[in-house]
Amino acid sequence: MVVFMICLVVIGCKKGDLADGFYLSATKTSEGVALSWAGLSDEYTYLIYRSASEQGDFSDIYTVYDGSSYLDENPLNGDNYYYVLAIHYFGEDTKQSNVAYCYFDNGGSNPDPDPDPDPSNPTISAPTGLNAVKGATSISVSWNSVSNAYQYSVYRASSASGSYSLQTTTSNTSYTDNSPLNGMNYYKVKAKDSNGKTSEFSDYCSCSFSSTSSETLSAPTNVSATNNGSTMVPNIYISWTAVSGASKYNIYRASSASGSYSKIGTSNYNSYNDSNPLNGTNYYKVTAVNASGKESDKSSYATASYDKDAISPCPPSITSNTANASTNKIIIKWSYSTSSGCGKPTKVTAKIYEPTVKKWMEDATYSASTTTHTFYYGMYQDSDGWVKMGILVENDYGTAQKLIIYNTKTKQWILQ
Repeated sequence: MVVFMICLVVIGCKKGDLADGFYLSATKTSEGVALSWAGLSDEYTYLIYRSASEQGDFSDIYTVYDGSSYLDENPLNGDNYYYVLAIHYFGEDTKQSNVAYCYFDNGGSNPDPDPDPDPSNPTISAPTGLNAVKGATSISVSWNSVSNAYQYSVYRASSASGSYSLQTTTSNTSYTDNSPLNGMNYYKVKAKDSNGKTSEFSDYCSCSFSSTSSETLSAPTNVSATNNGSTMVPNIYISWTAVSGASKYNIYRASSASGSYSKIGTSNYNSYNDSNPLNGTNYYKVTAVNASGKESDKSSYATASYDKDAISPCPPSITSNTANASTNKIIIKWSYSTSSGCGKPTKVTAKIYEPTVKKWMEDATYSASTTTHTFYYGMYQDSDGWVKMGILVENDYGTAQKLIIYNTKTKQWILQ
C-alpha cells in the first residue's frame, strides 16, 4: 500500500482572512491529521471545522477548551479542509483562522464522522421555540431546551436564506448578541449531545436592530423647576420631556443663567428632585445620555428660588448686661442665632415693663444690625425692685424674644 503524504496550508480561501498571527496548519501523521495554531491567548475556546472540499459545507467536529492543537483521528479519505473558530470566553470577540488543507489516504473506505444513528442512539432534535428580543445595545436570543443536549451553537445571518456564521457555543438556552448587525438579524441554533452528535439547524427567528450608539441625542425640552418643599425640608422638582433613545439624564445647576453649570445628579426618568438647592435663585439644565454614554447638548435653563431664611428667627442670646445704680442705667448687648432652623431677623425692638399700668412699653426699635441698647429704669421698678426688659426680634415669618429681669435691691440678674 502506498500512502500519500501531501499537506499544505491554504490562506485566504473561502472562510476569509483573519487577525494577524492566528494561522492554522494541518499535518498528516500515522494517527491522523494533526492541527495546530498559534497567536492567541488562553482566553479562547476553539471550534474545529472540516469539509471534503474547499467550497463545501464545513461541519464542526470538535471543541478544544484548553490548548492550541487537535489530532483528527478519523480524517476523511482524501481531501480534508479545516478551519478553526476562536471564541473569547467572555464573548468579547470571535476570530477565524485561515483554511488549512491536508490529503489523507488511509487505503480504505472513508469513515463517516457522523454516522446515522441506530435505534438505541436516536438523533438529537433541533432546538425549537426560537425568540429574539431587541435591547438598547443588544439582541437576546432564547430557545427551548433539547433533551440530551450538551451544548448549543448559535448562528447568525443578515437574511433568512443567507450564509449563517457561528456566533458562540453555550450550555445555556439563551444568548445575548452584544454586537448585532445594523438592520435585520436572523438566528438559527444547533444542539449537540455529549457524544458530539449535532442536530439539524432550527427554524430561524429574526429581529431588527438600529444602532444609536454613534448618534447624538436631542437636548431635553420643556424643562421646568418648581419649589415644592419648605425652608426646613427643601426640595426643588425638575422635569422635562423624555428624549427618544435616552437611557438616562444628567442634571446641571448654576447660580446664574450664564454661570458655570455643575452636574448635581443623574436620573433614569424625566424628572429629578434637588433636595439641597442653593440659597437664592437656582438655574437648571438637563442633558440626555444614550446607552453608549454619548451625551446631548444641554437644554435651555429653568429656574426656581430657595430662601433658607424664610422662617421666623430664634431668640437672641444675651452676651453682656451691666447696671449702674447711681445713674439708673442698664446696658444690654446680644447676638442673633444663625443655627439651622433660625431665620434672619430684619427688625429688633427693646421693650420694658411698666408696672403701674402693667403693660410692656416699646423703648426703642432698630434694624437687625444693632446689638446693644441702654435702659433707664428709675420709673420702671416694681415694689420689689424688679426691672423687666425684653429684646424682641422679628422678620416677615414670625417673632422671638429674650426676657431679662434685674433686681435693683439684690443686684441680681435673671435671664429667661
